[in-house]
Amino acid sequence: MKTIFCAECPPAADGTAQLFCPSPDEDGDWACIDQDALCDDIPDCPNTEDEMPSSCLFYTPMRDQLEDIFFILSHIQYQ
Repeated sequence: MKTIFCAECPPAADGTAQLFCPSPDEDGDWACIDQDALCDDIPDCPNTEDEMPSSCLFYTPMRDQLEDIFFILSHIQYQ
């Protein structure tokens, strides 16, 4: 039977959202990484899951699109 880890990472010191790595390290500890550390070509998780091509293929274009949308919305002036 597989145990499912259910908790939430605290925000980083600067308030940035953090996420748990998908698997624990060899000591059984769960690492939290900044959301910006996903798909940045620098492995932060114990098994490098934060850089898996299958995940980054979806995550990177979505992040870029959401940043573009946020930029556009933040520059709309309401009359």
